[in-house]
Amino acid sequence: MGNLENVYLCSKPHEEDDTKGGTLVYAGNLHPEVTKDALHQLFEIYTRGAVVEVILPTDANGNRLDYGFIQFEQLQHARVAQKLNGQLRVKGLLMKVSTVTEEAWLKPMEAKK
Repeated sequence: MGNLENVYLCSKPHEEDDTKGGTLVYAGNLHPEVTKDALHQLFEIYTRGAVVEVILPTDANGNRLDYGFIQFEQLQHARVAQKLNGQLRVKGLLMKVSTVTEEAWLKPMEAKK
């Protein structure tokens, strides 16, 4: 998925204010063909904010997992991204977006040691 074909905004993002979390968000239920570049482009378009990094973890065999992490430059853009939870359908799969706790972030990294 080098371009943004098959990406659909399912409804208007939720308007409630989410004051929790930092600049790192979790994106789950990702189609195997979704690339780092596609996620980078997608989140910059929908949040109108700068994405610093996209991380797509792999298992011990090098197979891509169905989730990733997106690091934003500014907290406000991470909060906008969180409001996209359940609102974006990418290649037929409804993407989950949420805050990242330190515990959730370290768990996949510890598995790679």
